[in-house]
Amino acid sequence: LLAVLLAALIAGYTTHPIRALTAGVEKALQEGFHSPDWSEQHIPHASDEVGKLARVFKRMGAQIQAQLDALEDEREKLTCVLQEMTDGVLIVDRQGQVQMLNQAARTMFGVDPNHQAGQSLVATLRSHQVVDLWKSCLATGETQSSILEVGEKRLWLQCIATPLSAELQGNILLSFQNITRLRQADTVRR
Repeated sequence: LLAVLLAALIAGYTTHPIRALTAGVEKALQEGFHSPDWSEQHIPHASDEVGKLARVFKRMGAQIQAQLDALEDEREKLTCVLQEMTDGVLIVDRQGQVQMLNQAARTMFGVDPNHQAGQSLVATLRSHQVVDLWKSCLATGETQSSILEVGEKRLWLQCIATPLSAELQGNILLSFQNITRLRQADTVRR
């Protein structure tokens, strides 16, 4: 009986730091590795292997959190740049779903400001010419360009469809530059 009680006591003493570490890692995955609970409460301070493992997890968590924070900063910068550009920009996947649409493209094509990514290119832009350009780029895997007149405002747009790199294979970048004033100036000169 004493042996069983002693074994249970030793097992509890041995597994407590592992349970604390497991709880800390699970909490960090839910709340982030910068959580005070992760960095203080759930890290065993023992000098044995479990304590060493806990410290390695803590360092790894700090590195992961720093990388996540840096990625979020980059994403915010890219989003800001895309939204401030005067050229329209869309990313469309191989199924024809719009993955990203900037403000300039919304304005050029009269897209509802509340329009969310994930809808079809056809429903988003309502321009068969742009859809044909996208399809051609997707089929050939080569950059395609065209000058189109779109919308009620009769905007002239230089449209370029470019296949994206291997990481985004099958996605097409569509860019639109408003050349209406150039076309009007050219017409006046004639």
